[in-house]
Parts: sequence; structure tokens; C-alpha cells
Amino acid sequence: MQKIPWYQKIQIQIPVIVFLIILIPAAAFGSYDISTSREAQLKAAETQTAERLYETSLLMQDVMKELESTGKTLSGSREFLELLKKYLESPEEPGLQSGLLLALGQSSWPNNYIEHMYLLSDNPPSILSSDPDEKLPDPEGTGRLLYQAWLDGMQGQTTWSLLPAYENGETRLACWRAIPGNKNTEHASLVSVLKNGYLENIMAGLRGREGSLNVIGSYQGRLLYCDASDDGSIMPDEMLAENPLFREAYSKTENTGSYFAVADGRRWLVGFYTSLEDGWKYMCAVPEQQIYTGIADRKFIGILFISGLAGVLLGSLILYFLVVRPLGKLQKKMELMEKGQLEPLGFSGGKNEIGLVLRAYDHMIIRLKKLIDEVYVQQLLRKQAELSSLQSQMDEHFLYNTLNTIYCKADEEKANVSAAMILKLSQYFRLNLARGQEKIPLNEILEMLRAYLQIQQMRYGQAMECRIETFPDMDSYLSLKQLYQPIVENAIVHGFEKKPGNHCLRIRFQKTGTRLRFTVQDDGIGMSDETCREVLSEMAVFDHVRGKGYALRNIREQIRITYGEDYGISMESRPGQGTTVILEVPLERRNKCSENIQ
Repeated sequence: MQKIPWYQKIQIQIPVIVFLIILIPAAAFGSYDISTSREAQLKAAETQTAERLYETSLLMQDVMKELESTGKTLSGSREFLELLKKYLESPEEPGLQSGLLLALGQSSWPNNYIEHMYLLSDNPPSILSSDPDEKLPDPEGTGRLLYQAWLDGMQGQTTWSLLPAYENGETRLACWRAIPGNKNTEHASLVSVLKNGYLENIMAGLRGREGSLNVIGSYQGRLLYCDASDDGSIMPDEMLAENPLFREAYSKTENTGSYFAVADGRRWLVGFYTSLEDGWKYMCAVPEQQIYTGIADRKFIGILFISGLAGVLLGSLILYFLVVRPLGKLQKKMELMEKGQLEPLGFSGGKNEIGLVLRAYDHMIIRLKKLIDEVYVQQLLRKQAELSSLQSQMDEHFLYNTLNTIYCKADEEKANVSAAMILKLSQYFRLNLARGQEKIPLNEILEMLRAYLQIQQMRYGQAMECRIETFPDMDSYLSLKQLYQPIVENAIVHGFEKKPGNHCLRIRFQKTGTRLRFTVQDDGIGMSDETCREVLSEMAVFDHVRGKGYALRNIREQIRITYGEDYGISMESRPGQGTTVILEVPLERRNKCSENIQ
């Protein structure tokens, strides 16, 4: 009996397994999970709201103390009360009004929480303001609403309330303080207006959920604050104790708690906290649908269960067209390929992953013979490259052995200087060739320069002094090996040979941030500014034919190809004083790969 291929079995197996493993457990435990999740989210929402309300009340207490302290300090000042008494007795007397305005400003301006302070009196009817732009609001005009609110119930009161709405519709929370004193001053009050920005910052911590309504009410039930998310259902003069959302909060004796309330056809979770210091109630109402976010209901689970039954049949049909039929054709063609018959499928199989496999198979069959030929050619080329590499190593080996032979012969003939120069030259070439590597560690570049300088010092003797400055971790960085010796060679050939006498050559390796700065300074013949500019300009044009400045142009071209246009060579020179050449390249740290190469 022929065995059924795996891709035919999965036509039924996968949809059934998905149905059994996912849909049935989801239907069985979905109801329990939904109930548990709703309870957990409700508990988390209640806890979170209670914490935020408490934190908000603490922040608000600090602000209230600041405003109340400012008003109390000013109203208790003997100088202020004396000045106010004189003003109420003789309002037309010069200087009294200005003194009161100054006192208001000096009390309100240093306090960051106060927007303005007002002084109201009814004998004569007047309003004084700390606002420099409106010092004397007219009780019959711009200050009419404020003055009327004072007459309607705030006169003689020390409390907090909302000020009448401004022309732009904004309301302000203010602290009213009756001024104590004799029969004249007792008909005056101070009003400290809280900056809306600070109130908004304090209440921002309550806006944790979209659509939430955050309210502050006095212990009598008067509205003190309602945030901007309100849709207008709470009016500024409304008593919160009569509002359907917050009525229960005022009827409860507990300091904190939560409950569900219905308003505007929606259920709300209302949390409240009563401040023990002033009796203010901080309340937050959140729509119920915003609490149970991300939880499916039982109706959705039922739909999912029914859809799963239909999905078994649909999934089986889809798997047949997308998997079973294409893989069946591919299996037959691969069986033919095992026998040596390379035939394309001629079947696209769609644009999915299996279709890509089928098209790749066709492409493979078409190119298979060509690739076999290419692989054969590549093997020949690889062998040729390996042979060339071995021959190159033999050439290097021949050079080292030949120099060593000449060194031994010169040593036998007692030509000590020549022998030493040949030995140093052998060391130089061994470092310079560097087994065919373009980049070598900086410490090896330094040794290469020292070998070259030792050869030159054998030639010049004590007439040439060399000083080299380095930094400690040079062996940790790599650089192109052919950049440095030509610059030193130029300094000796062009600087010293044309100016006989004693000379000093200074070479410096420096780390400057992420760059390596290589400086060669000589005290040779030097050159004029015009000649220096000419040399620098010729470096920008690389010419293999022209011989003047070829070494510097070669170095600049290597830097440009390897590191880009941001790096290069600069030069300073004075006739008769010498030349300084500075080369800058990036610091290239030596990694594990380069260490293995070394």
C-alpha cells in the first residue's frame, strides 16, 4: 500500500488540530476568563483612581496653603490695614490708591501660583487689581461680574470658589478672604486667583483614561473645578450634591471609595476622596466601557466557535490549492530529476512561498548545466590564484634570502657599514611586504620607520638627529603601511641633502579624538609659500606620468580611495627654516579578524 505524503495529510489535520486546540478551549474557558479579567480590571481601576485622587489632593493642599498664606499675610499687615482704612475714608486722597496697588503687586508677583490679586470694597464701590494692564477694573464694566459675585455671597467670606467666566469662557479658582478690622475695613475682601496652568498640571494626573471626568467640589457641594474633557453637562454654578454622577459621593460618610452611577444613558465608575483638611471632594468619573478595554464578550466567543467549524472546511480547501497540489507536482518532477531527467514544472503555484519554491525549481533546472560549467571554471581560476600566491611567497622568500646572503658576504669582507645597511634593509622589506597585507599595526609601521631611519643615519652619521614621539597603545590600531615612509624620505631628500650641516628630524604619532595625526618636521631648506601652495594643488591631480610631487600625490590618492575626502595631507614651510607635513587618517582599531591575519 502506497504511503500518503505528509502534505496531503495536513489538508485535514491542520484545520482539525487548530479547531480542537484553540476554539474548543476558548469556548470552554472564555466565560471564566472574561469574568476574571473584568473583576481584575475593575479592581485595578478603583485602586488607581483612589491613588491619583489622594496624590492630587496633596498637591492641591500645597497650592492652597500658598494662596491662603499670601492673603492672610497681606490682610494681617498693620501698614496695609492702615493704608486701606485711609483709602476707604478718603478715596480721593493722592497716593493711597497707588500704595494699595503696590501692596497687591508686591504680594502677588513673587508667588508663582497667583495670577492676580483683587481688593474689593463697597464704600466706595471699587476694585483694585495687581494686573499691571488693568489696575482699576470698573465695578460697572469689566469688573461687574467679579463685584456682583462678591455682593451676592462672598462679602465677609473666607473661602474658595469659581470666579465668573471670562469673555473667552474660561473660569478661575480663587481664594476669597475677608479683611478683619474696624467697621470700615470689614467691608473689603482680598481675592487671590490661582493660575490655571498650575491647576491643570495638578489635575493632569487624573486623566489616565479617555473620556474621564475629573471634578473638585467644596464640602458644601459647590463646583470648584471641572476639567476640559467635560462636555458641558456640569455648569459652573451647579451643586454637585444634586448631580446624578456625584450625588452618592456627598451622601457617603467614608473619606474614600467608589461606586457605579448612571448619567446620560451610560454607566460610570465614580471614585472620590474627601480631604480631611478642608473637606473638599476630589472625584473622577470614568465610562464603564473604558475600564474593560481589550476584553471580548460571550457573544464574540460564540461567533468564533461557529466560524471555526466553517474554517475547518475552508482551510482544507485552501491547503489543497496552496500546498497539496503544488507540492505533488514538485515531488513528481524531483523524482524525474533523480533519474537524470531535468524538466521544468511549467506551473507557477501562485505568489506565496510555495510558488517561490516552484519558480526557483524551474530557474534551477534552466541554469543547472550553466552553473556546473561555471563551477568548473571557478575551480580552475581558484587553483591558478593559489598557485600565484605561492609563487609570490617564494619571491618574497627569495628576496629575504638574497639580502641575507649579501649581508653575510659584506660581513666577511669587513664592510661593516654596508653589512649593517643591508641588514636594516632586509628588516625594512620584511616589515614593508607584511605578507601581502595592505594594513598593518602602527607599532610595526613604527619599526619599519626606525629601520629606514637607521639606514639614513648610517649615511649621515651624527649630522642627523631623529626624535620620535608615540602613544602607548599603538599596537591596538591598524593603518595603510605605505603612507608614512615616503613622507620621512621626502623630508630627508628634499630638506637635508640641499642644505649641508647638522639637522634634526621630529616624527610624532598622536591620537586626536577619532583621528591619527602623523607629523614630520624638519629644519631643512624649506620652501616659499608659493611653492608650498603649488605642491598642495598638484596633490589633488593624480598623474602617473608626472614625476614632481608623485610620492605625496600617491599618498593622497591612497587616503582618498580608502578613507574618503575628509582626510589627507597638509603642509607648512618657511624658506631656510624647514617644512612640517601633517597626515591625518581615521584611527582604525585592530579587531580579532585582523589579529588572526597577523
